[in-house]
Amino acid sequence: MDFYTELMDEMNQRVKDKISAVPRERYRLLWDNLPIWHKLKWLSEKFSSHNACLVADTYTSAWCSSMKYLDETRFLDSMADGYAQIYLNLGIDQMAEEIVNMVKFYRADGVVMHSNRSCKPYSFGQMDIMPQRLPVGLNVPDRQPIGALKRMFHINVHAFALTGTTKHESC
Repeated sequence: MDFYTELMDEMNQRVKDKISAVPRERYRLLWDNLPIWHKLKWLSEKFSSHNACLVADTYTSAWCSSMKYLDETRFLDSMADGYAQIYLNLGIDQMAEEIVNMVKFYRADGVVMHSNRSCKPYSFGQMDIMPQRLPVGLNVPDRQPIGALKRMFHINVHAFALTGTTKHESC
């Protein structure tokens, strides 16, 4: 518990002092889907080299968003209600609405839609969400599947495409 208390204190101080996780942060991005666990360092370095920071993701939020449905007086029923409402179990329109809400809340400049074949239910509907249900003005990278060799090229292209968007001088 002490670790998390100290971590929260440090994070709050960094926000107060406007110190970003990426030293020259200019772009704030939302990641949709599971992380690429074995490429976290590589992706962090790649996004950072373009002054881009992944500020939020739908994956970790998917599991904590059900907390609002819990009711201690009807615990088992409310657990079922909460589980039924996690991101994976939402309809396409609701998923798009969640993404738009997260983009607004975290002041993200773009969305990285990663299709992860290790969890097909999570990727289901991504092609329907974009671009049909996301409003114009959200910068949404190409959603076609790409191989590892092309990934770096695509990140370079999309970072370039963001250059016309709002740039954040600090977090």
